[in-house]
Amino acid sequence: MEFNTSYCEQRPVRLSEKTRRFAYDSLHHKYGTDTMQTPYVKLDHIENFDELTPLEQYDAAIHEIVTKAPVRLCQDELISGAATLGLAISHLVPAVRNQDISTAMPSISHLTVDFETVLKKGVNGIKQDVESAFQKVQGERERAFLNSARHCIDCFEIWHRRYLEALKDKAGYVCPREAHSFRDGKHLFDRKRCEGCGLCTQVCPAKALEASFRVMRIEEILEQVCKDTAFYGEEGGITVSGGEPMAHPKQTLTLLKAAKAEGISTAVETCGYFAPQYVEDLCSCTDTLLWDIKDTNDARHQRNTGVSNKQILQNLFAADQYDADIVIRCIILKGINLEAEHLQAVYDIFQSLRRCRRVEFLPCHQFGEAKAAALGMDYEDLAQYVPSEQDMNFVRSFAVWEK
Repeated sequence: MEFNTSYCEQRPVRLSEKTRRFAYDSLHHKYGTDTMQTPYVKLDHIENFDELTPLEQYDAAIHEIVTKAPVRLCQDELISGAATLGLAISHLVPAVRNQDISTAMPSISHLTVDFETVLKKGVNGIKQDVESAFQKVQGERERAFLNSARHCIDCFEIWHRRYLEALKDKAGYVCPREAHSFRDGKHLFDRKRCEGCGLCTQVCPAKALEASFRVMRIEEILEQVCKDTAFYGEEGGITVSGGEPMAHPKQTLTLLKAAKAEGISTAVETCGYFAPQYVEDLCSCTDTLLWDIKDTNDARHQRNTGVSNKQILQNLFAADQYDADIVIRCIILKGINLEAEHLQAVYDIFQSLRRCRRVEFLPCHQFGEAKAAALGMDYEDLAQYVPSEQDMNFVRSFAVWEK
């Protein structure tokens, strides 16, 4: 199968063979003729439609399409395109008034959009880009456009749910990344293939699969945080944790700045391993940094975490030049870093920091075993690394850990 541009140049191969076959069959009229049975949805019932701005009219039309258009399922199809309404083929928004096609708004081909970005970032990545842009712009026109972009993403998610609902009873449906399979009556899950799209959690008939996260806008997070402001007192606020929050620096900093703008105290739990150019920005919108030092022995740190501790310590000393308070946190693992040399090195760092108030020591525990099992992950037996109460007393009495 070959796909050519309008200049008869061969297009690069970027999709799976199954998806390419579906596209080829569609182009050769195996699918699509049923779209002409329902060419558009009607907008006649929307009150005062003429008084809406063009963007508001567009948003209303898109909402009608995703809620009213028929869902089309084709053999081997894993992605449903927008052309379930025949008028879309003519590059028009398939929503009209008074059954008059001339009232349809102009549209563009999906091939005109940066489709490669869509494939790389996914809907959640694009949603984060829109939210980040919304936090930066001030102009009324720009904010109206970004609000419309938000609306389009929300509408996509409505369509997505309708599509999944139609798919759930379809025989032979599989994960788009083929992370799920069945062999000898057993369900097999290849986590390396999973990209977290959540399709499986929504179509699993037994509800045995569930997502361990929820995508939220900055405004949604703040709305939840602000509900509890009465209980924060002088020291309470929001703590951003992880994973590693600074693995997503732009989103984390946007959230922290928004919280500070609301007068909410901020704290960040970090392992300290992130690009140094973000240190100043992080300190400018964070009241307290809860900073991990897992091991002061660099060779051992690399062996157990996969990275050197040098960047972590460099970022820590850089952060100390600003006004954020710092609390060092150290996990203690018996047989790994439960030794006087490590404790002395931590104490030396503590004493050399201007903004560090105290050091907290956290004993290794086994609380994560149940979650690891639920995620289908291999999990080393940590019992051998859990320190005793006597071990922790030795650590706490080694030095004075508070200024």
